[in-house]
Amino acid sequence: MIINDIQCTFPAEISLEEATKYVNDEIAIWAAKGKRISSIDLELKCGEVWIPTKELSPIVRYRRITGYIVPTTCMADHKQAEVKERVNHGIS
Repeated sequence: MIINDIQCTFPAEISLEEATKYVNDEIAIWAAKGKRISSIDLELKCGEVWIPTKELSPIVRYRRITGYIVPTTCMADHKQAEVKERVNHGIS
């Protein structure tokens, strides 16, 4: 389930309202550290809620297009589509 743009899983024993509160709390904690979250998996262990959280990777992909090195997110739509269609032939 997506809660506040974060992929989240939780057991049936945790209500959606409670899960949303946990997610919002984690977002605030991680934002204070300057980090972003990719997913949260709420778990119940021994009557307590555990909140394993995965960080969104800070990696930015760059490509050399027409002599300029730019992040792929800054490319025109047709260039982004071209990059997605490329095939890796395993040549190193």
